[in-house]
Amino acid sequence: MIRHTLRLWVFAGILLCPLGTAASGGTSVTISPRLSGLTWARGTVVSAQGPVEVSWKRTGNTITLAYSVPSGVKAVFSRNPSLEGLKVIVNGQPVH
Repeated sequence: MIRHTLRLWVFAGILLCPLGTAASGGTSVTISPRLSGLTWARGTVVSAQGPVEVSWKRTGNTITLAYSVPSGVKAVFSRNPSLEGLKVIVNGQPVH
């Protein structure tokens, strides 16, 4: 199986969230928003399997992120340096 890494920078709604497809056919996505000085963002990427929706909001030292992916697609949240020192909540669950 060939592994692909496709970085999509979505500027619709200034999402600035790279979504990497980790598996052939888009059956796995990595969600890792770069805050870039913003306090919120939201957007949709159309993958081979259907739409991937992501939104996030920073309030104080907490970032709350929500996403939805098509049935059969695995989503993985990945921290990055812009999230350092922040409490992260993904789809209602704290991430440690």
